[in-house]
Amino acid sequence: MTTWVDPVYKIYDFIAAAAQMGFSYIEIKTDYPLTTLIPNEKFRIRIKQLLETFKVKPIVHAPYYDVNISSLNSKVRKASIESVIDSIKFAHDIGAKIVTLHPGNLPSDYSPSYYLENARAALKDSLFEIIKVASEYSVIIGLENKQKSKNHQIIWTPEDHLYFVEGLSSKWLKITYDVGHAFTVGNDVVSYFKKTHMYIVNLHIHDNHGESDEHLVPGSGNINFHELVDVLKKYNYGGPIILEVKSISGLQRAKVFMNSLGIF
Repeated sequence: MTTWVDPVYKIYDFIAAAAQMGFSYIEIKTDYPLTTLIPNEKFRIRIKQLLETFKVKPIVHAPYYDVNISSLNSKVRKASIESVIDSIKFAHDIGAKIVTLHPGNLPSDYSPSYYLENARAALKDSLFEIIKVASEYSVIIGLENKQKSKNHQIIWTPEDHLYFVEGLSSKWLKITYDVGHAFTVGNDVVSYFKKTHMYIVNLHIHDNHGESDEHLVPGSGNINFHELVDVLKKYNYGGPIILEVKSISGLQRAKVFMNSLGIF
């Protein structure tokens, strides 16, 4: 599961709810307002204590609002990297082994034929810096594929994903595969998994109708989760599966649906 749900649901309560619903993982987003609490040592200690008490394993999602590690503006890129590094340190402090990271984007006003390679180069440079810190804290970066949007996203396809993960070739850089995102840009979600499975350390599950990033309960859109689950079992995927839906009731329905397919 994830902290994607209703933002009024306090993180302390959400950890307890995760345990009560039988989830073994929770992915904690570090955007505002959580960002303001991360420097507080008492907060970090309390989070770790609750996770240990309820026996829920944490994953951390690096901030992505106003963050762009592919930015062509060096000052923006530097600040974005610093924000990601804060989330790596937070992950270490609460016992998380994986940090999910968005790759950034090239704004729609920039022509991709002229500037996309510059953004890809900026992302590679950023990842090199981030991986160095991640290795110091023994935290794996799960680089996530992105959804259809007006901006030019840097990672849309399995080939995009492999370009960075294999190009940088670090045990600290792996893949967070977002199934819903992949579907919005026309990828075959099963084929995507097959091509990248050897690097996947985290899986994001939600549904949509193929046009936008709706974050629907699985089974409510057009993604064929039966085929996806079959391939997960065939390849013996044993990593975290995070349900990214918008409410507690949605999480409960999503769990029931995934249970019916033999997951959780």
